[in-house]
Amino acid sequence: YHTGGIMFKDSLVVVILNTKFIRNKAVNYGGAISLEEVTNIMIIKTLFTNSICLCSYGAALFASGTNISISNSMFLYNIARERIEGKEKESRDTGAIFVQNFEQATISKSFFVNNTANRSAGALYALDCTNILVIHSYFWLNKAAYGGVIYSYSKTNSRTVFVNSTFMQNTNVFYVEVHQEKLMLYGSLELFECIFQANLHKNIWVENVKDIHLKNCSFKSYISKVFPVLEVI
Repeated sequence: YHTGGIMFKDSLVVVILNTKFIRNKAVNYGGAISLEEVTNIMIIKTLFTNSICLCSYGAALFASGTNISISNSMFLYNIARERIEGKEKESRDTGAIFVQNFEQATISKSFFVNNTANRSAGALYALDCTNILVIHSYFWLNKAAYGGVIYSYSKTNSRTVFVNSTFMQNTNVFYVEVHQEKLMLYGSLELFECIFQANLHKNIWVENVKDIHLKNCSFKSYISKVFPVLEVI
């Protein structure tokens, strides 16, 4: 039921270095890796490809804890599928990474290519994380109905930052939402030196977020019949 590759729970430190996870499969919580309530996680120079999650929470990786760092890694062709009467249908959450309850989640110099979830989060689903930082990373052909690159949802004050990253031919790139109580707005979305090229349908969808910062970003060849490049609700 949990994870098709490896699982660690209630650990202090987990380091994964120079490892390949190929064609792993699970029902829930990480087709390749499940890391539950781990204080510090480091994933370095690791490949995740062709992994499948049959329900939700990360076809490649499920993680919850305090701090997670992913660097120089590749997430290729991972997919979240739903089982319906013995058949698999692409209609669940999180094609690649699901992270939850982290104070700091950092991704650097990593590649995300053709990760798919028909509902939410083709590449990255961040749930109730305080700080999300993505640096020098590349996202190509990731797909989801909500957040082909990232679906971020938080009930608390959260900060999502992308720096020097490239987004090409993704479908529904960003979906960032902060749970609203008593008409108060929280959290921020910050994009610096990012390139958006030939993405489809929705580039950036933001809901109930207090601060939005875009600096030195480039938007080219955006394709949509209905939605603008940036929509704020």
